[in-house]
Amino acid sequence: MASGGLGAAVSNPADKIMVEFQVDGTRPKKRRNNYKNFYDAAVKMVKKDGPSCLMKGVIPNVIRSGVLTMG
Repeated sequence: MASGGLGAAVSNPADKIMVEFQVDGTRPKKRRNNYKNFYDAAVKMVKKDGPSCLMKGVIPNVIRSGVLTMG
């Protein structure tokens, strides 16, 4: 359980960037951020919302991953 939770905590920023990168294409054209790649999305997100934005949702992600690993 601990290994799953720790893995989720470490990888949460990458998951957050990936989801934001994928969702950007579904937004209306005026609201899109037009990310070029993963790193461009990371830089723009941190500049816009600060570094803490990459850790949003970490607690539910750690709990989910820990329970799945335990199972």
